[in-house]
Amino acid sequence: ASLAGLSGRVVGCAGGGLEAAVGHCFFSCLYVRGVIYKQHRHLPVEVPGMALVVQQQVASDVSGVAFSINPLTNDFDEVLVNASWGLGEALVSGKVVPDRWVVNKVTSATVECRPGTKGHDRPGELCLDDDQLTRLVETVCAVESLYGEPVDVEWAFAARTLHLLHARLVTAYVPP
Repeated sequence: ASLAGLSGRVVGCAGGGLEAAVGHCFFSCLYVRGVIYKQHRHLPVEVPGMALVVQQQVASDVSGVAFSINPLTNDFDEVLVNASWGLGEALVSGKVVPDRWVVNKVTSATVECRPGTKGHDRPGELCLDDDQLTRLVETVCAVESLYGEPVDVEWAFAARTLHLLHARLVTAYVPP
């Protein structure tokens, strides 16, 4: 159980606002959606708690999420990449329609490439080039290999440097 999308997050917090940001994130473990999620999975809800990550924000040119399994088809041979311009908050919160790629992990061939609107002034322009997509897919596959199970990875490119921001196991798939 990952509680993906159910916990609070604060982006762009200056040092003086850290205590309030931590409080906001902690209190999110009391939100009804998260409590119901935990109850359905027989996880304790009586004593709230969570792990919290505080990290330096990457001034990303492009950011997104990548799955080492195609969660739309349950295909273990495909990586699904969603990407948008700038910080990933708009993508993660669903405020933009990202570019989408599906890449075959075995052949490295792009199976699908669909530009999104990205809520930006360059809607027809893809936000990743072939080199960035290749580096990202290789890295996501390496993370999957490390964990031994399909992963969901949040990432960002800043000045053409790839940064891994967060990785967790994919919990909603059908094992072979």
